[in-house]
Formats: sequence, C-alpha cells, structure tokens
Amino acid sequence: MEKSNYTLAGWLAIGAAVLALPILFLGVMVDVLTRKGAEMVPVFLLLLACVNLAQLAMHVYAFLRLRHLLNERFGFHAVDTLIIAIVAMTIAIVSVSLLSRVALVAGLLTEALVPFSLAMIVLLAVPLAILGIVYAVKLLGLQDDLHGLLKPYAYTSIGASVCFATIILAPLGMLVAAVSTVFLGMILLRADRTPQVDFV
Repeated sequence: MEKSNYTLAGWLAIGAAVLALPILFLGVMVDVLTRKGAEMVPVFLLLLACVNLAQLAMHVYAFLRLRHLLNERFGFHAVDTLIIAIVAMTIAIVSVSLLSRVALVAGLLTEALVPFSLAMIVLLAVPLAILGIVYAVKLLGLQDDLHGLLKPYAYTSIGASVCFATIILAPLGMLVAAVSTVFLGMILLRADRTPQVDFV
C-alpha cells in the first residue's frame, strides 16, 4: 500500500477545496478592476493565475490518485477514461480562462471579442459537466461505500456538474465542487488507514 502517496493526495485535495474561495474572490476583483482600468489589475491577475494553477495541479494529482486507488484496491476501471477526459478538459478550461484574462488586460483581446472567449469556455464547460455527471453515476456502481463517503462524494459531484451545466450557476458550482473535493480528500486519507484486503 502506498501510504505516503494517498495521504499526500488527500491533503492536496482538501487544500484545493480551500483555494476555491480565494479563486472566486480574485476572479471577481480582476474583472471589476479590468473594467475600471485600475493599475492593480496585473497584480491581482498574477495572484489569480498562481492560485488557480496551484489548485489545478493539486486537484489533478488527487483525482489521478483516486483512479489508482479504484484500480489497485477494488479492481474498478469503469471511470478510468472519464477521469482522463475530465482532467484534460479541466486543464483546457482553466487555460482558456486565464489566457483570455491575460489577453484582455494586455490589450490583445478587445471587449468586442470577449463574447467569443466566453463562448469557447461554455463549449468546453457543458461537455465537461455532462462528463462529470456520467462519472459520478458510474462511480456509484463501486461495490464499496468508501467508508460511507462514496454517495456524498458522488452526489456533490453531480450537484456541481449540474450547476456548471447551467453556466449561470457556475459560481455556486465552484462551491459545491469544493465540498466534493473535500470528500475526495477524505476518501484518500482514509484509504491509508484501512489495511488492504485481498479477496480470493
């Protein structure tokens, strides 16, 4: 059993959840200050990029460790491809979002082109939300309740995905996703406290 890896992943997942609120705050600040033409925009944008990328790296690592746990301990492979697809699309959305803000602040993206940037994010976000729902539903087929955390994790994942799919409820979706990520962290932390049992 790879104790240090699951434990690290668990704490990183919880850390990623904690960063959700700063990301929301910094995102709002960057948008507001950009409209006002404030000189502090680059500073807040740099902070947003650093926190956002840190959260992304932490969550991706934890998510991939969950995949490893499901494969190695439970022989569960039903969500393998979905996890990779979700990771890839999440990286794409974060990249497009950050690059759009940087381009807007740098004057490379005019206000007239902002709707096109938003449309690109929507085109990625809706399929990602659908994948998230399918992932959670398939995960419920696991023949183990993960210390009672399987359903809370799956249902909050579905709730977050539904919010993201509506687009307008995306900020709420970020908060629900943070709760889901805490459950993910708890699953990984408890995985190291449970001796691995081989069923014959």
